[in-house]
Amino acid sequence: MAFILQFGLAYVEEEIDGVNVIQKHIMRYPQIFATKAIKASLDKSIKKGIIWHTQGSGKTALAYYNVKFLTDYYQKKNIIPKFYFVVDRLDLANQATSEFGMRGLIVKRVNSRSEFLTDIKTISALQNSTGEPEISVINIQKFTEESTVEKVLDYDLNIQRIYFIDEAHRSYNPKGNYLINLLKSDENAIKIALTGTPLLKEVAKDYDSKAIFGDYIHKYYYNKSIADGYTLRLIREGINTQYKLQMQDIMDEILKKGTISKSDIFAHPKFAEPMLEYILTDLKAFRKTHQDDSLGAMVVCDSSDQAKALFAEFEKIYGTQTQDYLSVAEEKAKYGNNDSLKASLILHDINDKEYRKKM
Repeated sequence: MAFILQFGLAYVEEEIDGVNVIQKHIMRYPQIFATKAIKASLDKSIKKGIIWHTQGSGKTALAYYNVKFLTDYYQKKNIIPKFYFVVDRLDLANQATSEFGMRGLIVKRVNSRSEFLTDIKTISALQNSTGEPEISVINIQKFTEESTVEKVLDYDLNIQRIYFIDEAHRSYNPKGNYLINLLKSDENAIKIALTGTPLLKEVAKDYDSKAIFGDYIHKYYYNKSIADGYTLRLIREGINTQYKLQMQDIMDEILKKGTISKSDIFAHPKFAEPMLEYILTDLKAFRKTHQDDSLGAMVVCDSSDQAKALFAEFEKIYGTQTQDYLSVAEEKAKYGNNDSLKASLILHDINDKEYRKKM
């Protein structure tokens, strides 16, 4: 165990209430046993597998600790490791970059396909001038058919690429190009898939995480994470009975007009209007109960059409939503203490990346 713990400390620098604070972090026990399991798999020449750790259990931190551990592991074999953290969304790339950076790891953001093409063709494992361990954070969309390693080298240099694949249950469709390009970029690469919700064949039918990324290297479930205090228990709250009956009447009314899909019903204005009213009433009651007007809500919709319909209904009530972002204090100073709410529509094809990041 000692050989892992020597790589299991991190000094994390972050700003808290305007003050830079340095905290000392140590590996959690599931991260320790996952690292032992990774070593055991590599010792058996297994090049891919899944870390099934529930949400909130620290999978990005696990990748950080393993950059340090696996650097030592491979250097003893005269091999130079080169690390990549693969994500499928801009916000996850930003989050990972921040987390790695706060722990002192040198982070290289790969921002374009041409940049990654140059990166994958580069022989050197490190691209910084200090010689410190580093990791490249890359969106899976940056992988193309051309972004593959050089097959023949003019000189002998042992490089082992290691991909940590974040949220491995999501944008890795075996029928699409992204996954194929990832797998072909370096067929000798170690691929460690990180997920809190792997796709199980008996549930997903078409997709199976194990078929794509191999067997489970280590598991750490939701119930254990709750018991350890890392994750809060999800609470499912039933909706108001009167509202439930009202929505059923609306669905029946819409269906009288002919055959219509469930998604189209959910995005229909007659469905969206009372649904938004219910959500806003619930949010205001929540704020009142906790006496905190800063409390907000995220509405996860059935489809982009439903999201647009709910947002349109919101603007009917509160007016056109601008791109200005005001804090709660600024809102009160500008508009007074009223029940005015603000909303943003966050979709991949609405507004630009900077706006979505800010909102």
